[in-house]
Amino acid sequence: MKLEYKESFADWYVHNRARFTPTNAALFSTLQKVGVRGRVLDYGGGDGCYAERLIQEGADQVIVLDASFPMLQAGKKRQEKEVSNIFFEAARGERIPHPSETFDLVFSNFCLHYIAHSAQAIREVCRVLKKNGAFVGTVSDVWLPMGSESLEDSTLPLTFAGGPPVPTLVKTGQRIREEMRAAGLRVVSWELPPNPTAAMAEGYPERDKIRIRSGLFVARKV
Repeated sequence: MKLEYKESFADWYVHNRARFTPTNAALFSTLQKVGVRGRVLDYGGGDGCYAERLIQEGADQVIVLDASFPMLQAGKKRQEKEVSNIFFEAARGERIPHPSETFDLVFSNFCLHYIAHSAQAIREVCRVLKKNGAFVGTVSDVWLPMGSESLEDSTLPLTFAGGPPVPTLVKTGQRIREEMRAAGLRVVSWELPPNPTAAMAEGYPERDKIRIRSGLFVARKV
C-alpha cells in the first residue's frame, strides 16, 4: 500500500484540530508538571497551534519548526497580527538550524514517527537543549509481535479523527527510548494514554498483526 504525504492534509488538519483533544489534554497535563519557561522549540509544530498555549504556560519565546511550508503558512495566516515572541521556521528535524544548548524545552506533538532517521533527529534535539532541559511530547508507539521486527521503519498509513490516510513510519516505543538514551537523554517517563482518534487505514495488510498506541514521554538532557 503506497501513500505519499499530501500537503492538502495541512488544510484538513487546521480545520479539524478540535477533534484531537483527548491526547492534547494528557500532553499538557504532563507539560504543566514539567514546567514551561525560557526559550521553547515546538518541534514539528505544523501551523503553530500550540505556540500561544506554550506562551500562556510560561514560555518567553517559541520557535515553531516544521518541514511543511503549507503548515507554516497556515500558522502565519491564523495569527491575525504578528506576535513578537512566536516565530515560524522551515527546516527538517534532522538538522535544526540553531546553536547547541539554545532551548530550555523542546515540545513535540506526534512528529517523530514521520522521520525516517529518528535517531539523528533525536540527537539534534539533544544538541539544542540546554543541560537538564526537557524534551516532552507524543509519538506513535507501535506494538510488534515477535518475528515482525522487519516492519520497523516501513510505511504505516494512519487516519486521524476520520481524516484522509497519512503515511507514517512504524516506530516502537522501545526503539525511540533507546535512541533517546544513545543521544544523551534520560527518559524520565513513558506513558500510553488512550488515543481514540488514530486508526490504521483500511487495506493496510498488517492491520491484524500490529497495534498502534500513543507514547507520551518526558526526557531530560543529562
